[in-house]
Amino acid sequence: MAFFTGNLFNLIIAFAVIAQVVIYRKQWRIMRRQTAISQAMIDNAKDSFYLSERAYMGLQTFKIKSFLPDQKPELEMVFINGGRTPAWDVAIQLSLNIGNEPNLRDWIDGLGESESFVPAGGTANASGIQPDPIPAKSVTAVENKVVRLFVVGECRYKDIQKRDRIYPFCLVYKPDQRIFKHYKTKQEHR
Repeated sequence: MAFFTGNLFNLIIAFAVIAQVVIYRKQWRIMRRQTAISQAMIDNAKDSFYLSERAYMGLQTFKIKSFLPDQKPELEMVFINGGRTPAWDVAIQLSLNIGNEPNLRDWIDGLGESESFVPAGGTANASGIQPDPIPAKSVTAVENKVVRLFVVGECRYKDIQKRDRIYPFCLVYKPDQRIFKHYKTKQEHR
């Protein structure tokens, strides 16, 4: 009887060890899943923090001086950093063109690096002169709304993580109001 009782006791211990191994493996799988979920939550928190804290450059004002026949118009613009951290290596490029739809031409020289650092809430000023005079017939066509005057450009900068960012813009001139308004291209309507 002592032999049977001793072996039964060892058998119960063996089943208990096997049951414990099964339980530990299930716990290990659950912990691996929880680790993966925790890592995903950490990544989401980092992305959310980054998005809420990074620099966001945008066009605040745009003016064209002397839109006169056979003259080279002077352009002035102010960009604002609406983000919560500085924008670095800010460069502004644009193209002035006349037609029914905006198209890209060579960028106007002289705008280049306007500011190397724009603090949060700060502004970057840029100005330049159109390299070619605008012919009198083109100015008249714009004023009579036969064609439109477009300004297409982009503000390039680096954010706090030194990632390259581009703020593209397209403006159209409203001759009756003598102002520029944002213009949505066909691609933006999609």
